[in-house]
Amino acid sequence: ADRLGLSRPTVRRAIQELVSQGLLLRRRGLGTTVARRQVHRRAELTSLYDDLLRENGSAPSTTVLIHDIVTDDVAASAMGLPVDTLLLHIVRLRTTGDIVLAVLQNWLPPAYSDITRAELEGDGLYSLLRVRGAKPVVAPQRIRARPPAASERRHLGLTPSQPALTMTRPA
Repeated sequence: ADRLGLSRPTVRRAIQELVSQGLLLRRRGLGTTVARRQVHRRAELTSLYDDLLRENGSAPSTTVLIHDIVTDDVAASAMGLPVDTLLLHIVRLRTTGDIVLAVLQNWLPPAYSDITRAELEGDGLYSLLRVRGAKPVVAPQRIRARPPAASERRHLGLTPSQPALTMTRPA
């Protein structure tokens, strides 16, 4: 409450709301902890880039950290491709103003390996895919909290004890 400048009753109500949604667990003698269950929902497929553009009216900034052709057996299997398929692996840092919002990691099948760093830094990934004939519309999305990896802590300015919110979405 002190750190965020909120009253204690407001924080208690927010925590109670998260408990009633099943996102936090309150146990007598153990305190309140983040629930380990995963949240599954179906959502309209929009990119963070497009969402920020729509909300702020100005384009967010993107820095491409990794842009490599690699094999990844987990990603290839998720796409129904042979595990030795060469995929475009992209890791991007998304910011708006001076605020770092997200580390985005994507694997794309060979048909989209021509997407360049410059294109990714100037537009949203879904827009680039649509220009190439792909029509991603809806995908199952898994949202969970977990401890951040070292690279995520470095890019997002998190400590090891702060959770990272992750979204996994095959499209």
